[in-house]
Amino acid sequence: MCADDVLFELPYGDPPGRIEGSEAVRAYLGGALAIFKMHLALTRVFDTADPDVLIAEYTSDGTVTTTGNPYANTYIGVYHFR
Repeated sequence: MCADDVLFELPYGDPPGRIEGSEAVRAYLGGALAIFKMHLALTRVFDTADPDVLIAEYTSDGTVTTTGNPYANTYIGVYHFR
């Protein structure tokens, strides 16, 4: 559920990435979710002065499906609404 012109940036990825457009984001996330089986949990929401911006921190806990290795991470997301 996003706009056709959605922008998904991964500034700390290896390599950093920028994915533009809802179909490209959907394809990227579909591939990623085939490799990682995880649960995401919202841990903190930050106040902003802009009512159209949401900043959230969340964590993941799961496994890498190709190896069975555990996977856990902490993320921050900056979401812009219009």
